[in-house]
Order: sequence, then C-alpha cells, then structure tokens
Amino acid sequence: MQTKEVQLSDDCPNYGGETEDIGHMLFLCPFTRLVCGISGLSWSVVARWLEGAKPWLRSVHYGLARQELEIFLTVCWALWGSWEKHAFEGQCMEANEVSFMARHQLFLVHSRPPD
Repeated sequence: MQTKEVQLSDDCPNYGGETEDIGHMLFLCPFTRLVCGISGLSWSVVARWLEGAKPWLRSVHYGLARQELEIFLTVCWALWGSWEKHAFEGQCMEANEVSFMARHQLFLVHSRPPD
C-alpha cells in the first residue's frame, strides 16, 4: 500500500502491536486463524507456509482435496478483502463476516451455470 501512497499504520488492525505484512495477515494473525476455523479450514494446512514458499505452495496445490483448496483460496481472498476494507474505508470486519464472504463467494461460483 505504501507504493500506492496510501498512509497506513504498520500495526495489525485486529491485534495492534504486531507488524502487519502479507505473511502476518494471511498466516500468522490470530484473526486469520479464527476466520480459518470458522470457515472449516484446518490451521495446520495454513501453517505449512511457514516452512517456505515453494514447498508450501506445492503442498497446498498437491496436498489438498479440491474442495479444501477452494476453501483455502477463497478464505485468502476474503481476508485480503477485509484488509482492503480496513485500509480504504477504515472499517474492520468481524471474523464471521469474513467467513461468510468466503462461503458466499463459493456458493456463487458453484451456483453459476457452466460456460
């Protein structure tokens, strides 16, 4: 966001005091763990990232069933959306709102007729 000249605090909006970066937001923040739990995503799957990006990406891609991979990626998308809402609108979303956003997006994707 700093490259886009958006002035933000470096502190986590949900757990102030911890430095907010992409790694913290998607993998280390207690809020992220809560959203993952509410969404039915095992935290141990997400924690694999800590071992390194390439092995983690491979393990996510090849180690998850299709449904788990869809949930994981959609939760990441929803977490990013919640961060943007905070950054641009100054609003913090609750974990259940972020989880609903992810589940709703999956519902919309699966309810569309095939192309």
